Amino acid sequence: MLPGARMSAVNLSEVVAKLSVHGFANDDILRDLAELDIVICDLDRKQAETAGLLRRSTKIVGLSLGDRACLALPPRSGRSP
Repeated sequence: MLPGARMSAVNLSEVVAKLSVHGFANDDILRDLAELDIVICDLDRKQAETAGLLRRSTKIVGLSLGDRACLALPPRSGRSP
């Protein structure tokens, strides 16, 4: 885990869903994730379109929506999100 790591809200939702399916208590999931130093980024229209357009070229390797949302986030600049 890197300090100030970033992930999209789509990826956060996917993490919460996976932990829930694996039997973690809702309160524990939310508390534990809140304690991590992760910046949650909105997925804007352009990023959502990019993630959608990646579907065709990444289907063969099985990338999920969360994977494609991660790829659609712009590279981190020296500026705050």
